[in-house]
Amino acid sequence: MNENMNTSNFRPYQPLPKTAMEIAQMNQTTGLANTTPPLMPSQMPMQMPNEDALTDDILPETLTNPLYTPGFLRTQIGKLMRVEFLIGDSMTDRVGRLIQVGASFILLQSIDPLSVFMCDLYSIKFVSIVTVGEGNPIWP
Repeated sequence: MNENMNTSNFRPYQPLPKTAMEIAQMNQTTGLANTTPPLMPSQMPMQMPNEDALTDDILPETLTNPLYTPGFLRTQIGKLMRVEFLIGDSMTDRVGRLIQVGASFILLQSIDPLSVFMCDLYSIKFVSIVTVGEGNPIWP
């Protein structure tokens, strides 16, 4: 065991700290004051994968070939659509702009600009794509 570390305040069954301040206080009492507190999940920025960095050489064929559902949906990114899902024995739907297609999911930007739906690709049964003239968008 490290002799420089103060273990007199260590309690193995104490609750975990919830904030960066609690982590800093715990580090000071245990002799780890020089470490930086980790980012808490609420402080981490949401990052979208950069599809520009991906090449067709490393993507699976299901994402690049339009004969497969994900490959076809990748050709429709940016379009407004209604996606219907079979969940159990009932149908439900989501409406939004398609912003990304993954190997097993799609991301739809909701009409509410602060919401993004991640949808299971394998429960999709129908996709209705809104086709409007290029100069006449119905949703910016």
